[in-house]
Parts: sequence; structure tokens; C-alpha cells
Amino acid sequence: MVESRHYRELFRHTLTRQILLYFMPLLLLALFFHVQYRRLLRDSARAHLAVIAEHQATTFDLFLRERLVNLANVIDDPLFVPHASDERLSGLPRCACHSIAPVAGSSA
Repeated sequence: MVESRHYRELFRHTLTRQILLYFMPLLLLALFFHVQYRRLLRDSARAHLAVIAEHQATTFDLFLRERLVNLANVIDDPLFVPHASDERLSGLPRCACHSIAPVAGSSA
């Protein structure tokens, strides 16, 4: 009886050691790769947002440069009158926003 209990306890300890020795490294590796994958996803999302922000900044900068070129062309035009008279201004609409078409998706 004592011998059977001893073998059962020995078997239980041996099985526990084997489980720890064989499965714990696998679990630790799985945890490590999971953490690395989450970090990779977070870093790639941040990099993607940085690229989008840089692209939008470049697009906006090009837009402003184009407006500057347009203003320079208007000022260099020989027909440009720097001091418009009241009669010329009365023919223009009160608010320039009425002549601009609304942008899709905006509420104006």
C-alpha cells in the first residue's frame, strides 16, 4: 500500500516536471511572439498615420504655393487695377462664398 502511494506520488511529480519542462518554453515563446506581434502592429499603425500626415501636409503646401503663383500672376497682369472704384465693386456679389460650389460632404 505504501509502495503504491509512493509510486503514484512519484508519477505525479514526474508528470508535473515534464509538463513544466516541455510546455512552459512553448508557452513563453508564444507569449513572446504575441507581444512582438502586437508591438509590430502598433508601430506599423503609427508609421502609416505619419505617412498620411506627411502626405496631407505636402498636398496642402502645394495648394498654398499654387495660390501664391496665382496671386503673383494676377498682380503681374497689366489689366490689374490695384484700387478698384466703388462702381466696379458694386457689381460683385456681397459674399464670395455664394459663388463657390459647396464641397461634397461639408455642411454649409
